[in-house]
Amino acid sequence: MSAFSAAWLALREPADHAARSPALTRKLADWAKRKARLRIRDLGAGTGSNLRYLAPRLAVDQEWSLIDHDPLLLARLPEVLAAWAARRGYPAKPVAGGMQLQINGVEVGVSWTQAELSALSRDDFSVDVDLVTASALLDLVSLDWIQALSRRCRDQDCAALLALTYDGRIHWTPTLPGDALVRDLLNRHQRQDKGLGVALGPEGAMAAASCFAALGLSAALENSDWQLGTDACDLQAAIARGWAEAAIEMDPAANHSIRPWLESRLERLRSGASRLSVGHRDLLVLPSADVSLKAAGDHGRLGLALNASDLGKPPSAS
Repeated sequence: MSAFSAAWLALREPADHAARSPALTRKLADWAKRKARLRIRDLGAGTGSNLRYLAPRLAVDQEWSLIDHDPLLLARLPEVLAAWAARRGYPAKPVAGGMQLQINGVEVGVSWTQAELSALSRDDFSVDVDLVTASALLDLVSLDWIQALSRRCRDQDCAALLALTYDGRIHWTPTLPGDALVRDLLNRHQRQDKGLGVALGPEGAMAAASCFAALGLSAALENSDWQLGTDACDLQAAIARGWAEAAIEMDPAANHSIRPWLESRLERLRSGASRLSVGHRDLLVLPSADVSLKAAGDHGRLGLALNASDLGKPPSAS
């Protein structure tokens, strides 16, 4: 898996939480009410951002198992989680193997484990679970990985909420020469092997929806785009620098075009004249025994079909 720093995850967390689909979150919360206790496995958990978003929105006792391959991120997780709980006024205490929280009258147990995600969608992913969840993961994995995960969810009759998958749509305001070049090179970079097979990149969410639907499961997609304004200048700057590096890595000869583009972008940020929209998708899957989802809004799509020939095509700019 690609490495991400705790500082980067902290920087993007407010934008992530603001972008997520309220409609799909509500549908999941309604489904969860049927459970006495929800057993949740969070894949690629980092420092627990996904838990911090979802746990207060699920009005049922929860048992979270957080999985990540990076020991540095997991080492930070207890500190970050405890500080968040203190800010929110949620009672929290360390327990053997993790932490116990009380969130709005709901008991939330948290444990974390270092593991390679490549193993978690195969047959050794055998722990009983009601909900599999992840954030910003599906664009980093292969079609084989997604197919295996969808089969595991079907076999265990569990739900899945897979949020904030990058889908290739980028729009800067104001536009600059070089925007399209950087976007296209970035999207090529996203389709490289990130440690879980050749990554689907911008096609990840659509591919996952298709895989789950092919197994007869209810799958709904909603846009969850980042909308970054002047209050997110630090995040915009970090994104611009990271995208420039990825683009140059894909095409070193484009350095002479990309470096001026980056300087122009940073100058727009310094002047307070920069807005950025980054396309993401949230995917909710409910078990086969439950009623079919309906699209939660104008951007929801149901039962999507994706052929192998579609993979690698440029994403729609819409």
